[in-house]
Amino acid sequence: MNHKPCGLVFNRMALSNSILSGNKAAGGAGINGDPSSGGGGGGLAVTSDSASISGTIFVNNLALGAAASDGGFGGFAAGGGAQAGESSLQMSNCMFIGNKAIGGAGGQGSNEVPGGPGGDGQGGAIANFAVSFGETITVALTNVIFLGNLAEGGAGGAGGAGVTGGNGGSANGGALFNNPFNFFGGSITVTLNSCTFVGNQARGGIGGAGATGGDAKGGAIWNSLFVDSFAGSTTITLSNCTIMSNEVLGGSGGSGGDGGNGFGGGLFIDAGTTVTVLSSVIAFNEADGGAAGAGGSQGQGVGGGVFNLARSFSTPPRLFSETRHPPATIMFSVRLRPFDQSFGQRNPWAGAANYRP
Repeated sequence: MNHKPCGLVFNRMALSNSILSGNKAAGGAGINGDPSSGGGGGGLAVTSDSASISGTIFVNNLALGAAASDGGFGGFAAGGGAQAGESSLQMSNCMFIGNKAIGGAGGQGSNEVPGGPGGDGQGGAIANFAVSFGETITVALTNVIFLGNLAEGGAGGAGGAGVTGGNGGSANGGALFNNPFNFFGGSITVTLNSCTFVGNQARGGIGGAGATGGDAKGGAIWNSLFVDSFAGSTTITLSNCTIMSNEVLGGSGGSGGDGGNGFGGGLFIDAGTTVTVLSSVIAFNEADGGAAGAGGSQGQGVGGGVFNLARSFSTPPRLFSETRHPPATIMFSVRLRPFDQSFGQRNPWAGAANYRP
C-alpha cells in the first residue's frame, strides 16, 4: 500500500492511558498525471506483529489522501485515528472522537483527458487490514466508544472542454473499516464487545462535471474481505453493542451526473465473511442518496440500519454466483429499530436491507 503513516508507528507495542490528538498523516501529490499517494494512520499505525492498547483517547486525528494533478487519481485515506496492518490488535476502554479519513481530490483534466477520480476515504476512526498467511490473527475491541468520526471520498477532478470530470471517491466505514486479507487457510477473528458507535458518517465525494458522486457505505462499520485463499475463515462478532445515529450520504453528482448511493447507515456487510450480531441495538441510523447534478438522477439510499449483501437474515443466505467471494453468513439477535431510515429515489427500504437482483 502506497501511503504515509504519521503519529506513532510500531511493529509491536503496548500503549495505555494516553491521548493522541491533532496528528496528521498526509500522502504526497502525484505529478504529470501519476496517482497521488495515500495517508494512513493519522494518530497511530501498527504494521505487523501485535498491539495492545488500553485507556487511550484518539481525538481529531486526520488521514489525508493527496490531491492529484493532470487527470490523476486522488490519494486514498485510511484510518483517521489508527490503522492496523498484518497485526493482532487488542483494544479496551478507548475512545475515538472526531477523527477523519479524507480522500484526495482527483486531478483536473484537459481538452482530451477527463478529470481524475477522487480518492477513497476508509475508516474515519480505525482501518483494519489484518493479514494472515496461515496463522491466527485476532482483533478484539472491548468497551471502545466511537463518536463523530468521518470517512469522506475526495472530489472528482474537473474535466476539460468536451470531456467529463472524474467520479467522486467512495467513503467506507465512518468509524470502522474492516478489510482483512486471508491466505493459506489462516484464521482472522474480529470481536467487538460492548462498543458504542454514535454520530459517525461516511460521505461520498462530489463528482466533477458530468460525473457521478461517490458511494458511501457503512456509517458506523464497513466489513468486507479483500482476499480469501485456500478456505481460510474470517469472522466478525458484535455483542452488546450500540449503533445509533450514524449516517451514509452519497456524494452529489456534477452537472449532468448522478448522485452517489448510500448503503447501510449503521452497518455495511459485504460478501465473504461470517457476521454475528448479538444483544445489540441498531437505531436512528440513516442512509441517504446523493443529490443529482442538473439532468442527472438522485442516488439511492438503501438499508438505514443494515445493508447486507445476501438474500435473507432468517437463514444463512446465499449470494449470487457472480460474486468473487464466498457467500456471507449473518446471524442476528438484535433490536433493529423500525425508525432507522433510508432515503433514495428507487429503493427507500428502511431498517435492514438485503441485496436483491
